[in-house]
Amino acid sequence: MTEREWLEWIPTVITILTAICIFAGRNWLKARIERSVQHEFDTKLENIRADLHETEERLKSDLRLKECEISALRDGVLSGRAHRQALLDKRRMDAVERVWAAVMALTPYRTVASMMFSLDLKVVVEEAPRHAGVRKLAEIIAKLPPDFRPENAAKNERPFVSPMAWAYFSAFQTTLLTIYMQAKALEIGLENSNRFIRLEAIRDMLKNVLPHQANLIDQWDLTCFHLFVDELEGCILIELTKMLDGEDVDQLSIVRSAAIMKSVKSVTDQINKANLP
Repeated sequence: MTEREWLEWIPTVITILTAICIFAGRNWLKARIERSVQHEFDTKLENIRADLHETEERLKSDLRLKECEISALRDGVLSGRAHRQALLDKRRMDAVERVWAAVMALTPYRTVASMMFSLDLKVVVEEAPRHAGVRKLAEIIAKLPPDFRPENAAKNERPFVSPMAWAYFSAFQTTLLTIYMQAKALEIGLENSNRFIRLEAIRDMLKNVLPHQANLIDQWDLTCFHLFVDELEGCILIELTKMLDGEDVDQLSIVRSAAIMKSVKSVTDQINKANLP
């Protein structure tokens, strides 16, 4: 090829080389830009991951701290509740013991009821105002109990015993005290001393407590109710035993105990109105 022909190819060669350089340079620049962007993206992504990891660790730490606080609070509450329950259980045990002690403290009144049972109530009620011997006998009977008010022996225990236990105790105590009040009325020689005690009110109370004895309760007079005292005591013992065994109070017993306490109040209101010495 001659020199002239080489000279004619030079522009073409230059054009081709220029095109090649431009293409190569563009690809190189594109690759460089992409690498730069990728690096920046990777750096930001790593920073975000680091921030997320730090946040996650902080949240985990906070969560563990909260769990510890909740656990400590829960343990404290449970411990306090267990302590209160233990104190309440102990108080209930004491209440059971004191109510039963009050039952035993009424033993002299049971003796009064037993002696009154041996009397013909209709006869002594008529004779007491006129015959000193009848009044003296009533005085001897009425002096058997010691000088104390038995209703105070267990009154502070009511919140800690079951409703039925308290209802049975109240009926037991009221039965004995009513018979005792009849003896006191005879002692002072009151005319028609049995008018101070409405027999139907006592009968209603006993029938609420011992419904299976309703026929006998309707037939007998006040002094005969002494024969129900042992059964009433047994009812008290059963209910106190249930308390010691931890048995729950059901709705039926709550309703029934309320009815018994209503009838007990009716009788005690009459005793209080009589105001016998």
